[in-house]
This record gives sequence, structure tokens and C-alpha cells, in this order.
Amino acid sequence: MPEHERPNCFFIGSSMVYRSLDPVVVEEAFELTSGQTLNCFNFGVQTLSASGAEILIEYLHEYYDPLVIIYGVTPRAFNPFSLTDSLSAKKLFQLDWVTYQRGTFSVEGWLTTYSQIYRYYLAYQDWPTPNIDKELTQRNTRRTRVTQGDGFSPKPGILTLPLSSTIRAKYTHYYENFRFAQTEIEEFTRLLSLHTPDDLQLVIVEIPLHDTFVDTFLGRSVFDDYQTEITAQTQAHDVLYLTDVPPMLRNDANHYADATHMNVAGATIFSRWLGTELGTAVRTERLVLSGAFE
Repeated sequence: MPEHERPNCFFIGSSMVYRSLDPVVVEEAFELTSGQTLNCFNFGVQTLSASGAEILIEYLHEYYDPLVIIYGVTPRAFNPFSLTDSLSAKKLFQLDWVTYQRGTFSVEGWLTTYSQIYRYYLAYQDWPTPNIDKELTQRNTRRTRVTQGDGFSPKPGILTLPLSSTIRAKYTHYYENFRFAQTEIEEFTRLLSLHTPDDLQLVIVEIPLHDTFVDTFLGRSVFDDYQTEITAQTQAHDVLYLTDVPPMLRNDANHYADATHMNVAGATIFSRWLGTELGTAVRTERLVLSGAFE
């Protein structure tokens, strides 16, 4: 990301974060509410789990020293049935760049960190792979999102209800019989322990799910139990947990592009709500951003 636009605020989470949070809208609502300014960047990563988020928070804290990191949570980040398809800590530790950043030297890790040519090699080494055109388009979109923009990548479209049998089969795999994976809830607890009022402020925010999705794949009582656990964990570490999202983001399909991702209209509403909530928290001193506006 450009140095002159160095952020002091990051959003992290899965694709549900980078599709749903527009830094520009958040910043505008925050300034309007608090009278102060933030410079935010959306660092959402596709399929990121809670344990993977903990590693990213440590990295961002060390290398960028931001005022605040906002982690958008969803049940999938904790579900053991999702981990095989999620970017967990276990998978991140298999990456040379990650182990290099954490102090283990390797030539590959050094090259990934400092050589743009090597990073291009990594991106194009599987050129003969089937469907490579689609894959390269997605990679170029992600690279542009991070290197030239603010990380926000909205998804077009409007959710069609009722959900198709294909969609039902896909998400049943990820959400049916939801429970907390022990490794993920332990890493979430460790993640929350990074919150220190004089150093790093963490905020946890619920990424909305449409009511139809919750009722179909989780069940209302299971989802309520999930929120109760996240509430207990955040309260134990005195971390702000924002959950009271606008009702229209739970019951209006026009604000969703697909079963789990908001479209531009939904993202704008959600981002404005989050910026207002953060500004209110600063104004009422529920969130103290030390040295934020010097």
C-alpha cells in the first residue's frame, strides 16, 4: 500500500469483510460523529479463520502500529467443518512469507518480502493450470485492490430467494451442526488479549447474515448461542463488540449480492453504521484511541 496513505485503522476478516466495508464511507461517518479522522484500509482475506486473523493482527500491529484494528466475525471463522477450506493459522504457517515475518529465515521468505520479480513468479508459475485465465483475473483484481486502492472490493448483484438447491448444498457443508472449533476459539481468546488500551485497540464487529441464511443453515437458537459466546469472550477482555446492525441488513435481500456477501447498497449502509458506531464510541470514551489525532 502507498506509504503516503499509511493507514492507522485496519479492517480484517474474510471476504465478507472486504466485500462489506468501504473505508471511505466508514471514515466519513466517523468524522461526522466524532469530529476526528481515521485513515482506514480493508485487509480482508478470503476464507480467513479466527486463528488466521490472530496472526494478521500481530503482523499489522508490529509493522504498522495502527490505532485500531476492527475484526469482522462470522460463524464460519470458528466452525470446524469449514477449516479444511479456510485460511487458518495452520495454513498460514506453511507460507514462507509468514514464517519469515515471524523470525525464521528462508531464501523464499526473503524473496517474497523484497523481490517484486519473485512475487510475479509466484503469481504466474502455474500458468498451465486449467481455468488459469479466471484465476489470473481474480489475482489481478486482488492485487489492484491492495496496492492501488483501499482494499474494498464490492460484489455486484442481488440475492435471489428462495435459495437454489446448489447454494443450499454448498452452505450446508459449512454451517450445518455448527460448533466452535477448540483451536479457533483459543486463538480468538489470544487475539482478544492483544487488546491493550495504551497500545492497540481492538474492536469486534458482527458481519450481518440475512435472516433466511441464519434460519436455513444455522438455526436461530444456534446463532444466538454463537453471539452469546462472542459477547462473553469480548466482555472478559474489555473489547468493544458491535452487533446492533440496521435491521434492513438482516431482512432485505436487495442489500445482498449472494447468500453471504452484501452488495454495494448493503456495504454502504453497513459501513456508514460502523463509522457512526465507532465515532460514538470515541465520543463517549468507550473507545479511546491513544494519540489518535495529534
